[in-house]
Amino acid sequence: MNLSKYVRVIQGNDSTILFNTINASIIEFTYQKSNDINILLQEMTDDEVNYLRENLFFISEQNAMKLFFTEPVSPVLNITISLTEFCNLKCRYCYEGNLIRRSVISPETIDNIVQYIYAILSRDKRKSIVNIDLIGGEPLLEIEQIQHLIQKLILHLKQMEHYSLSKYKKYSKK
Repeated sequence: MNLSKYVRVIQGNDSTILFNTINASIIEFTYQKSNDINILLQEMTDDEVNYLRENLFFISEQNAMKLFFTEPVSPVLNITISLTEFCNLKCRYCYEGNLIRRSVISPETIDNIVQYIYAILSRDKRKSIVNIDLIGGEPLLEIEQIQHLIQKLILHLKQMEHYSLSKYKKYSKK
């Protein structure tokens, strides 16, 4: 079992982060018995291995190329929105490191994003699911912007049946 060449491994003092560049999946392991990723992979639980498999952390080069060029269009429209750069969590692995600047996405930009989503769904009837990932610093600090986004989605996309709000998955071994 080898990680795909599209997975980046980031070693910390007491954790390992895996970032899948194919689909932007992130997982952090807060336990480490070794700095060797191969040993870490051998020590994973079945749930952890299944999560990595389902999120393409072990995809082969051939299957990745097939996914990129020959797979049918997914019914899922994935949208990532950065709401703010501000964060109050101070996570040791974070590359942002920006607690001073508090830039926030404008309501006008949110309106434009919703119009973009609507345009894609109107043109491509194969899209039936919208998955919106809210990122930034800490997106939940901007609840007003999240409420504005939801109100606009409800107003413009009444036929949308599925939605999800996601953050990265974190495993901790005790």
